[in-house]
Amino acid sequence: MCAFPNVTLVFLLALTVMSSLSITVNFDRAVKITAKRKIELESIFIECALNDMVRISAPMISEHDEYYLSAPPYGDTTKLELHAPKLLNKNNTHFHKNTALKYIFIKDIKALVNHEKNYHVFTSKSFGKKLKHLKPNEFMIGPLTEENYGNWVLSVYTKGHGEWIELFQVITLAITEPAVIEPQYPVLKIGDTFNLSFAYSLPAIETCEVIAPQWTFDRFFERTLGNFDKCGFSIPNVTKDDEGLWKIIGVGRIIHTGRVRLRVLGPYVKGDNTP
Repeated sequence: MCAFPNVTLVFLLALTVMSSLSITVNFDRAVKITAKRKIELESIFIECALNDMVRISAPMISEHDEYYLSAPPYGDTTKLELHAPKLLNKNNTHFHKNTALKYIFIKDIKALVNHEKNYHVFTSKSFGKKLKHLKPNEFMIGPLTEENYGNWVLSVYTKGHGEWIELFQVITLAITEPAVIEPQYPVLKIGDTFNLSFAYSLPAIETCEVIAPQWTFDRFFERTLGNFDKCGFSIPNVTKDDEGLWKIIGVGRIIHTGRVRLRVLGPYVKGDNTP
């Protein structure tokens, strides 16, 4: 954890940035607060790529809230040294212009303040610039690795009538990496079998999906056992209707996506849906 004047920065893995700044964070296994009530806030779904960085704005209720962040896959938790800026401070006019007020009911009405867009994805090359403009209620995750894929949980503990209340928000990091499909330039004849797969094996593959061209309906295909860890598929007896863009989506530690355009040689016949 690294603190700067008016800036709090949290990285959730050991890393070296710009070869001169090394940051490590130690996780605590348990939160030492017992909340009498839990309230779920609107979840966030963030699409990103390997080595990206994510800046997230934590919701604010009062200046005395406590923040904790649980990381996948095991829910290791760390305390974030965040705080709400003084909104009436004349020096916070820029913050004022980029906030949106939402109201929640916790035995009484309290203002829940957050930015209009409470997250931003950028490359590690922009680290220095983003660091300078980091606000007191913001933190960063990254550079992203496969271990960061999944559901994070941001918990805000605030007091209402002397009792702790937990407001929690699920933050899903959907890390997607482009992948090469083989063959890269498939050209087949009508009646041939179309075999396609990723060009390399995926680590800990769980699910594979093939998406046919939009004008292909109820297309029969089967998984090729020899290429199971490469998301291999076999489409027999191709027709002109199969010509077009095919996609493979494979989910392992992260999401892998690839696409390839199939060309089918031969004349159009009656019943073809392709114009």
